[in-house]
Amino acid sequence: LLSNVYLHTYQITLDPFYREILEDTLDYVVREMVAPAGGFYSSQDADSEGKEGKYYVWKQDDIERHINQQYKPIIKSYFGVTDTGNFDGDNILNRPLDDTTVAQIHGITTDILKAIIIDCKANLMKARGYRSSPPTDTKILTSWNGLMIDSLASASAVLHRKDYLDTAISGANFILNNMKQTQRLMHTDKQGKSKVIGYLEDYACLGQGILAIYESTFDPKWIREADSLGKSIIQLFWDETTSVFYDTGYDHESLLIRPRDITDNATPSGSSTATEFLLRLGLFTGNIRYSKLAEESLQTMQWLMLRVPHGAGQWLGALDFYLSRPKEIVVVGPAQNNLTQVLLDTIRTSYLPNRILAGVDTDTQPPTDDIPILRDKAMVKGSPTAYVCEQYICKDPTSDPVYLASLLHDYTPKTQLNHY
Repeated sequence: LLSNVYLHTYQITLDPFYREILEDTLDYVVREMVAPAGGFYSSQDADSEGKEGKYYVWKQDDIERHINQQYKPIIKSYFGVTDTGNFDGDNILNRPLDDTTVAQIHGITTDILKAIIIDCKANLMKARGYRSSPPTDTKILTSWNGLMIDSLASASAVLHRKDYLDTAISGANFILNNMKQTQRLMHTDKQGKSKVIGYLEDYACLGQGILAIYESTFDPKWIREADSLGKSIIQLFWDETTSVFYDTGYDHESLLIRPRDITDNATPSGSSTATEFLLRLGLFTGNIRYSKLAEESLQTMQWLMLRVPHGAGQWLGALDFYLSRPKEIVVVGPAQNNLTQVLLDTIRTSYLPNRILAGVDTDTQPPTDDIPILRDKAMVKGSPTAYVCEQYICKDPTSDPVYLASLLHDYTPKTQLNHY
């Protein structure tokens, strides 16, 4: 969730500061939290060797031993390092000053500063590798993995980081291939043993992650996987009588009250995530039932969004998606063609939360019936082409990135709610 916030902030501002934090965060996940067979571990302890934060904090002289001596004043300014420290006599490395200020203080350019920091961080990382690392909870949770897959796949498309995409795909494949029993998705896995039949949040979060993989690869098999999850969500968790999702499936063990947590807290609720997932999936597949049930789900939560908006963040995001006439964007062209990539970058670097993106690599992909918005979409005059549509009605196709950008930010609100 945090990495997605920095991804979106980078898209909005194009400030490299946010990209740096995003990449540092995702690099940590790839380095520390990925299981050998795929999937993401749950957490790491704060303590190591019986002391809180010992693995991560530094004494000033310890830092000085591991960096080029001429860089000591720069590193101390950059990371706020002092002899007394800021945490029980140790230093938690932080960024009290911006890059421009640090560079001015030491009479260097920001480019030189960045090169120095990269070198010193590598040395400190190597030195830290000799410490006793904090214990890792190797439990793999489907719902949390879905959130991580979403973030990695989305970031890979914006940042051109294939390693992020490969890690996201590996995580999705692990869950789909190893955490299903008799076609039922499981909630948790540890040391190769999966247990507890999946909850609504497991199906919904994984579905969102799989859609992000599709939008980064345009491989239609991921739409088929997402569609399967969508159908399972309706079959297992939707109640026709009350028009709501429940957290447990109809096949779950019998409880006094069937649980339903609807508030968005530290993580989004299963119901709100499922609602947004079905809205997006409905646009990809053309399945009106997905969109209709999502609309009904939003209507039942009107009271929550009005009375407790701070506990309905994901709900409000889903409502905004529903009300905004989300854009259905298609790019058709050879993946290796430079113009194809320019068109895709124009879309992906823009903060457009209310859109879906589909595409066809004309060099390798045959036409598919899995994604209706791809039908009748072809290159114009042999050139890579982008289509921007709303409710399957498209503006003029274009190969001009500048004109495409104007279409992306042309906002047309819905004129009525009951358009289905």
